[in-house]
Amino acid sequence: GTDLINPLTISGSSITLEMNGYTIFPAANQTGITISSGVEDVRVFGGLVDGQASPATTTGIAVGVAASDVRIEDVTCVSCNEGIVANVMRNLVLNRVIASNNTMAAISAADGDCIYVTDGIFRNNGLGISVTRSSNILILRCLSELNTLVGFSISESDNFEIIDSTVRASNGDGISLDEVQEGICRNTFTTF
Repeated sequence: GTDLINPLTISGSSITLEMNGYTIFPAANQTGITISSGVEDVRVFGGLVDGQASPATTTGIAVGVAASDVRIEDVTCVSCNEGIVANVMRNLVLNRVIASNNTMAAISAADGDCIYVTDGIFRNNGLGISVTRSSNILILRCLSELNTLVGFSISESDNFEIIDSTVRASNGDGISLDEVQEGICRNTFTTF
C-alpha cells in the first residue's frame, strides 16, 4: 500500500474508515480527514495524519456541524495547525488518540453534547484539550504535557469530569475552568 497525499472526506452515514496504519499528508489549507456535516455513525481508526508539509494551515481531522455518533480511535495527528476539530456535534468519542506538535489545540470542541476523550496523549501542542460551550464532557486517563498554553481548558460548559488524568509541564495553566457548572476533577494532577 501507499500513504495518501490527498485528503479524505466521509460524506455518508454508517461508514468505517480502517486506516491500516497508513498516513495521510494534507497539503496547505487542507484537512486530512473531513467528516461531513450531518453524518451519523462514523468510525475512523488505526492511522496517522501528518501536516508536516504546511503545519500552519492544515487540520488533522474535522468533524462537521451536526455530525453525531463519531468515534475516532487509535489515530495520531501531528504537525498540523489543529489536531482534531469538532463543532456543534453530539456523541463524539476520542479513544487512544495521540496529538503532538500541533500549532494550536490537539483537540478543539465547541457547542457539543456528550464528548468523551479517553486514554489520549497530547504533547507539544498550543493547547492540549479545549472544550467550549458544551455539556456532558469526560476526560479520562489522559496525559497532556509540554504544551505552550493550557493542558485542559473547559469554558462555558456544564457536566464535566476530568478523572485519572495528568497535566505536566505546560507553560500556562494546567487546568483552566472558566464559567463551568457541575463538574469534578478526581485523581487528576498538575505538575510543573
